[in-house]
Amino acid sequence: MTVRPLALTCGFALVAVSLSACGSPEDGAATEAAQQFEQAVADDPATACALLAPVTRQQLESQAETSCPAALRAEALPGGGRVEATEVAGHSAQVRMSGDTIFLALFDEGWRVTAAGCERTSSDPQEPYECAVEGR
Repeated sequence: MTVRPLALTCGFALVAVSLSACGSPEDGAATEAAQQFEQAVADDPATACALLAPVTRQQLESQAETSCPAALRAEALPGGGRVEATEVAGHSAQVRMSGDTIFLALFDEGWRVTAAGCERTSSDPQEPYECAVEGR
């Protein structure tokens, strides 16, 4: 008789543990990097530039023919808002926010933004996002 309640208790404990482990540490780190980038774009574009992947930063400066902070200010990226979803696949991540979608890559220094100001222009999931800032 005491075995059954113990089994149910253990079953509930396993469900609770599995539900609390749904997000990986990498999901949280990618989400945090995207949020830091969004905040820095608004408050300190030089810090936001440090959070860009090297190729993304180079392309932004090259296209704008100005410094990275000035180029970010000129882009007038949308505010990120609340995080709706984070997907991590290996060394790549996508963070969808209520006002923006950000793509990131994992470098030795941590997660860096590879594209920002991204939005879907088609309902076809095979079509790529259009991004205001991106490295190719």
